[in-house]
Amino acid sequence: TCILSSEYEFDEFVVSGGMAIFADTFLRPVDIVHFLGEKIVDIVVNVVNTAIYSCLDNKRDHPLIFEFGFCTLRRLCSDDSSRGIIVNHGGVVAVVDGMMSNLENASIQENGCNILWRLSGNDLGMKLNIVEADGVDVIMNVMISHGENASVLAEAFQALSCLSVDRTSRNFIAQQGGVMVIASSMSSLDKSVAVQEAGLAALCNIASDVDEDILDASNIISVVNSSLYHHAKNANVQRKGLALLYNLSIRGEGMKSKLLSSGALTIITKAVKNHTNSSKVVASALRILQNLSNTDECMMILLEKTTITLIIHAMMLHIENLKNAIIGCKILWTICEMSPKFIVIGLSGVEAIVCAMMVHYSSEYIQDMGCCILACSSSHLSISNDGDFNTDVFDLICKIVKVILSAMSGFPDSLEVQNNATTALRNMSKIEENIAVLNTEQVRVEVVLTQTMKRFPECQKFCLEVLEVLAM
Repeated sequence: TCILSSEYEFDEFVVSGGMAIFADTFLRPVDIVHFLGEKIVDIVVNVVNTAIYSCLDNKRDHPLIFEFGFCTLRRLCSDDSSRGIIVNHGGVVAVVDGMMSNLENASIQENGCNILWRLSGNDLGMKLNIVEADGVDVIMNVMISHGENASVLAEAFQALSCLSVDRTSRNFIAQQGGVMVIASSMSSLDKSVAVQEAGLAALCNIASDVDEDILDASNIISVVNSSLYHHAKNANVQRKGLALLYNLSIRGEGMKSKLLSSGALTIITKAVKNHTNSSKVVASALRILQNLSNTDECMMILLEKTTITLIIHAMMLHIENLKNAIIGCKILWTICEMSPKFIVIGLSGVEAIVCAMMVHYSSEYIQDMGCCILACSSSHLSISNDGDFNTDVFDLICKIVKVILSAMSGFPDSLEVQNNATTALRNMSKIEENIAVLNTEQVRVEVVLTQTMKRFPECQKFCLEVLEVLAM
């Protein structure tokens, strides 16, 4: 207490030495906090914050105290209970003011930004407290002052992203030049993975609803495309970049046109090809393709055989992922609607739909969409090819019948499922070779169709047609 008193001209090296010991002690914070107990941590945090406030109040230029003090707080932020202790001792204001008074010190700024985003966590109230303590202002100053320092920028971007909690804060950050500064820094440090990852994540949050003129001025699409291009093999960069492109693609037709003219489609399909094993990359890429599928440019790419094969392969690899299965079904349905020929999705496309329906039997959306696709594709399946019996097609048709009946049994009160399923069965019954397959499930078909006619008279016509074929 004596050493830190405003009446005592304390020695920087003595206090900073104590801070250095604290920082070294909490190198493995969770274990040490558990060993020492929260009371000791409370004392340590109190001493650190008191030292910082003492320097600030008396306008003393002691950078080592801030450096080691911030290092201690940063390490303690890795422990859940310690974060609360830091906040209770006025840590937010101490960190923000400490950063303001040491703006040119990269170490202090890097640690300070890290502390702010760790303290904010998922607590909306804490995020707003940091904003009110001029947290956004100090982070903006950090990004401008350390525009070429990758380590500092990565932490600053992360902190700014955490503080973009609502439309008001996002617009405030954008109006202060946040989007422009992030985009400019990403362009300057395009080889830094840490800067690209953190920058893309920040832009994804901040740019979701800000004025489009601000986005255009920052050249955001070009920046994202460049990041994805230069880090094509990095799954995290691809995932975050694609998430940002998706957010941009849902803003309106104007932004869609800009994305298409930028060459983004080539980058998106390349991401799927390079990261087929990553469910998150695949999901993000397919969501964009689905969202852009109403444009001629995207449809041309979707109808290319290589693209369809890529989509089906990615869908099959992640067939157990409901999100990916839904997006895959959506795209294949779009392709079926836009193409007059079933051959476009082929047997592998139908097999992917059947697998999705089998795995996600409890998803009404998958069952409905699957029956839709099977309704338009099943009539093109033929067991024999030029007189030769095709075992693979026969097995596939057997599976189709089973998944259709399963969908009808699983969702007996869904008009959409029943209508699409009966349409698929009716179309299958129009091919003489398929009747033999339907006959193997004749009893079940009759029971299910009879129940459907009772519930939904509008399905009666197709149900009767199938039953008449089976009765022959």
